[in-house]
Amino acid sequence: TLSFGTQQTKYPLEIINCGVKQTFTKPPERAVTMNQGMTEFLLAMGLEGSMAGTAYIDDEIWPRYEKAYKKVKVLAEKYATDAQLMEVDADFITANYGSAFSEKPRRRSGSDSGLHEANIGTWLETTYCEDKGLRPEVATEQTVYDAIKEIGAIFNVNDVAKMLIDQIEADFDAAQTAVKNTGHALTAILLDGIGCGDDGKGYFVGAGEGSVNMILESAGMTNLFGVKDSESFKEDSYACVTADEIIALNPDVLLLIEADWDKALNKINHLHNSSAWCAAPFVQRADYIKIPFSASALSPRN
Repeated sequence: TLSFGTQQTKYPLEIINCGVKQTFTKPPERAVTMNQGMTEFLLAMGLEGSMAGTAYIDDEIWPRYEKAYKKVKVLAEKYATDAQLMEVDADFITANYGSAFSEKPRRRSGSDSGLHEANIGTWLETTYCEDKGLRPEVATEQTVYDAIKEIGAIFNVNDVAKMLIDQIEADFDAAQTAVKNTGHALTAILLDGIGCGDDGKGYFVGAGEGSVNMILESAGMTNLFGVKDSESFKEDSYACVTADEIIALNPDVLLLIEADWDKALNKINHLHNSSAWCAAPFVQRADYIKIPFSASALSPRN
């Protein structure tokens, strides 16, 4: 069972993560984080000494974790290969996105699974479970806390996990108070990228069930693709939509993702070089908010 507070984890510890059952006989000692959100989760728990490497950094590490981050080896700019994982003798791999486990040698379950057979533990953030039926109906603050509790139990740092949850709860409370004090309510759409869909002409936006929706709601905004029972509601964490859909919803603000591989300025240039987009009031006003991609995934920043 999962321990909490200042109790010690009792091993063997059985975890069922996204339907994948595994047993930990001791805390991982050579963990590899495959996405920035999970990297910052482990660093927030003071686990840099138990990390053999990191991968796929989207942008700048949160300054409060930068010193600890520099102590950990960077294995790859994107996902670490199987050879790189074996080279550092990884005993635990954790990720925000299922794509980290999409290659056959790294599959977490099934007859061709290689990780658990090699005694390498895994943990995937639940809003991206391989089986969509196992994902939470909608990401909430509790989704963040449950992740922290489970990681804390796996690494036997339950007291640190409790302190981190208390800190994040305080941050959520402060944000909600600040939003109430402003007296304002904004509608918003988060634009992650341009060029999705079969024709490559779609727009990748934050949908109604993942971390993006949770973050917008916590900031006092209404995610126009996250309004339940509306015609515009989109399932999952992200969705590919048309320009017409976004323009018709006419958000007060457009949040633009800033990532090393896709700058917010590229999106702005695209919008301002299209007659259809230039007619949209929010484009004419240039009502944009730039946020780093790393802040859009579940992480201690939430």
